[in-house]
Amino acid sequence: AILPDRVRVDGDGEAAGVEARACVLACGASYRFNRALGLGVPRAYVQSAQLEVPFDGPAMVEVYLGRRVAPGGFAWAVPFLRGGRPFTRVGLMCEDNALARFADLGASLRRRFGAEGEPWPAPRVKILPLGPVPRTWGPRILAVGDAAGLVKPTTGGGIYYGLVSGD
Repeated sequence: AILPDRVRVDGDGEAAGVEARACVLACGASYRFNRALGLGVPRAYVQSAQLEVPFDGPAMVEVYLGRRVAPGGFAWAVPFLRGGRPFTRVGLMCEDNALARFADLGASLRRRFGAEGEPWPAPRVKILPLGPVPRTWGPRILAVGDAAGLVKPTTGGGIYYGLVSGD
């Protein structure tokens, strides 16, 4: 609740009953609070899906372009070692159907590298804003980072903008 002299968080959980002079919204690209507080949501966004899998895929970073793979975006496969074992970070950002497009990308990579056995678990799926929300502030409220729609639309990166806006 926004009160004349403070903000109060009501509800269940650890933050219930917390009061402060102001509230900083740093909840990522989940716009439930933005809607409730009248800040609005980004006008445009893309979907993303990413997963780190124990998988001996490409030897170097690969970037995939094209409407069939990731319309309005791109996909990637980034090899790395964890505990001496090969892993690959596989992901994409696109206009729509990120989960289905990720499944196609994963199947293609598994076929290509002879790892067609057990299917991969579901990736983490998120939306990435392509511009700021209509209002990043209100009485005793300030939205920062993804909550304010402040991300780099070319890569979906938001750490830098989150830090700058938080400062």
